[in-house]
Amino acid sequence: MNKREKKFEARQELILHTAERLIMDSGYHAMKMSDIADELEIAKGTLYLHYKSKEELVFELIKPKIMEFREIVESVVGEDFHPVRQMERVIGEGLSSSFFTFVLTSFPDMGAIFADAKAKELQSIQDEVIACFERIIERGKRERVFTEDLPTHFSALQLMQLLDPLVYSIMVREDRMTHADFVKYTTLHYLNSIRA
Repeated sequence: MNKREKKFEARQELILHTAERLIMDSGYHAMKMSDIADELEIAKGTLYLHYKSKEELVFELIKPKIMEFREIVESVVGEDFHPVRQMERVIGEGLSSSFFTFVLTSFPDMGAIFADAKAKELQSIQDEVIACFERIIERGKRERVFTEDLPTHFSALQLMQLLDPLVYSIMVREDRMTHADFVKYTTLHYLNSIRA
C-alpha cells in the first residue's frame, strides 16, 4: 500500500469514527454529511469520494456490528451447553451487542438503511443469524426442552424480534427497569413461550 492509499484509508477510518460519534450523540436523522465534513475540516466533495451517501456510510458502520453479532451467535451454537443456556446467552449477547446499541440510538430512523440498496446484504447476514437460532431451537426440540407446537422458523423470527429496540427504549430508556432486568424478563418471557 502506497502513501496515498494509506492516507485515504486513514481518512476513511476517521470519517467512520466521526460519523458514529455524531450518530450516537444526536441520532441518525440529525447527522448530516456536512456535519462530518465540518468536524473533520475536509471538503464535502472529499467526503463523497469515500462514501456516495449517508446511507452507504452508515451501512459501513452497521455491517461489522451485525457480523460481529452473527459470529457471537455462531459460537453459541457451537458450544455444548443446554439449549436453554444457549438461548439465555443469545438473548443476553444480542441485547448487549454493539449492533443493538447502535440501532437503539436511532431506531426510528434506521429504516432508511434497511431500505437502501445494501438491504439485501444486511438481510443475508440477518438470515444467517436466524438460521443459527433455528439450530438451537431444533436441538431443544430434539431434547424435548422446547415445544413441538410452534414452527421453528416462527420461533426464530420471534427471537430476532426481541432485538427490536422499541420495547427496550420504552422500558429501559424511560427508567421503568434496568438493562439487567430487561434482559432477565425478556429471556424468561421468550423461554416460557417455547418450553415443552
